[in-house]
Amino acid sequence: MRVLKAQVTNLIDIRDPTRFHAEIQGTGEIVTVYYTTPYNSMVFGEGGFTAYPREGDVILVTTTENDPIGVYYYLSTIIGQNLLPESGQANYPKGSKKFMTGNLTKETIAMSDHYGNGLEFISEGSDGGTKGVTRRRYTRLYSGGNQITMDNNPEVQGVIIRTKDDSVKIKMAGPKNIKAMDGPNSLLAYSRGNLKIKSQAGDISMNTHSEGGSINIFNMSRPDLLTGTPRDVIKGDLNLESLHNSVNIKAHAFLPAPAPPPKVFIEANKLRPDALVQVHSGGSMNLIAGSTLAPSVAPTTPGKMTIIADGDIDIISRTGSINLTAAQNIKLQDPTEQGKLTSVGYELNNKGV
Repeated sequence: MRVLKAQVTNLIDIRDPTRFHAEIQGTGEIVTVYYTTPYNSMVFGEGGFTAYPREGDVILVTTTENDPIGVYYYLSTIIGQNLLPESGQANYPKGSKKFMTGNLTKETIAMSDHYGNGLEFISEGSDGGTKGVTRRRYTRLYSGGNQITMDNNPEVQGVIIRTKDDSVKIKMAGPKNIKAMDGPNSLLAYSRGNLKIKSQAGDISMNTHSEGGSINIFNMSRPDLLTGTPRDVIKGDLNLESLHNSVNIKAHAFLPAPAPPPKVFIEANKLRPDALVQVHSGGSMNLIAGSTLAPSVAPTTPGKMTIIADGDIDIISRTGSINLTAAQNIKLQDPTEQGKLTSVGYELNNKGV
């Protein structure tokens, strides 16, 4: 058995893709080399590991005692700063981009191809300095600028999936990740462009449990920052829409006092006199205050609006008029006095005005 140093001259062998050619250093002899690998199954479709050397690489080749003379096998690729003294060609470790950058103990295990794809099991550390001693252990799978990082260090544990330049990313923080922007056990989905959630044949649920907090939907988009597209007119809008059924907004607050009572607020900017709140129904509209049920109110009556209250109904205009207009009659009725309407300075007794 002999081990020799050689340089790859040609990776293409049209007769056998598992063979390539190399030049034995010192003799100039061109030999055929059989590729070897740490793991491969002869059964078709089973697993294997393949990582061919490249043309120009300096390699080790070996012979065996029970093969004919002239049969060589690929052993490994040599890494060195000055492999070919006549040309000064060097080959540095390329499996990990972390080599010699906070990884002086050479504990990182990594593999990369020739096109910016790789897998790294990174172990690095630094001692002293203003930040003290740091240790990091994480796994990174990357393709170009896209990558998945899985970190098990207590303060930063979690999983991060990101595209090039962090334009789209998903961050899942572990239970001990105190450095996460949204705290431990959090999930952040970020997109520089559109972000969509779609269910083809099921439900979409968004909820918090008893130990949770609030649910916030907040649009910060500004219509005055123009993009020159038709979407400029809808920038800043917040839409809640059901195409084929109802939209339900409910506040239950089932817990007894002193827990907060249920409340629903609809507000347009209180500081702007041109603000508008509009409620529009193509059919009927009911406003009910109290526990009163209104079985006599027909919800299908087109264009009918009904206001029902267990107590008083107050209509107040602080600086303007109250105008009542009807195509037919305006009826003011008192169930106890049959139409008696009392006002400051005069009295009306008429069921229809």
